[in-house]
Amino acid sequence: MNAPSAQEIRDLILNFVSSEIECEVLKTDDGRIGCLTPLEYPDGDAVVVWVRYLGGLFEVSDAGEGRLERLGAVGDKKALKDATERLAETWNVRVGEDRIAADANAQNLGECIWRVASASTQMASTLDTLRPRSAVAREDEFVQVVARTLTERKLPVERNSKLAGRSGHQHSATIFVPSSEAVIEPIGQEANWNRVNATYAKFGDLAQANGFQLYSLLDDRQGSPEQEIESMLVQVSDVLTWTQHDQWLRSAFGSRDT
Repeated sequence: MNAPSAQEIRDLILNFVSSEIECEVLKTDDGRIGCLTPLEYPDGDAVVVWVRYLGGLFEVSDAGEGRLERLGAVGDKKALKDATERLAETWNVRVGEDRIAADANAQNLGECIWRVASASTQMASTLDTLRPRSAVAREDEFVQVVARTLTERKLPVERNSKLAGRSGHQHSATIFVPSSEAVIEPIGQEANWNRVNATYAKFGDLAQANGFQLYSLLDDRQGSPEQEIESMLVQVSDVLTWTQHDQWLRSAFGSRDT
């Protein structure tokens, strides 16, 4: 079988997956297809798995999205090792430090997508229980700063609102400004590519529904974020930086300084 195009892979996937899974060409530079599932991570983000054709088989992976923190941020390494081994055996997947993956042919592709998505969900839940609370607090701090600043500027703010994307999946919007239908996803300094991938997939689905205004907000208080992060997120949203918040709050939201 010759290497199929991204669109051909998408069409093939749709022949073998449940109607509950939405598959789109979300990223085309390496031929990957993003498959949005109805499963959710503990933070409310949808579980997205990625499919690409390699060497006669389809590689299905979560691109690391289930690993909410690197191993260094997990307190109990033995508990994580035991949980990882059980996960790999239960779902028949490969669990590495960077992602969960499995290989499939056309006939078992749909089943493989469900296995990887389920394993990724379970891994995320496991890591959520093992992460030191200090790591969680650091992640939440930037979100709290953003929400508090918007509230001080007299902008109505809702936290973790559920919004339907084109696929019908209900996404959790970290910050939602209902008066302007704006979704703001803060990306903190400690955020890794897992968080960026999740935001990319979320906005890719929301961008095709209801005219939402989508903003990726990068925390640049301690230096500029990686250029690759901005280059990816600008494909599905307006990219803002926190040090310029006075300017974009006035221009995009009509707020005034308090």
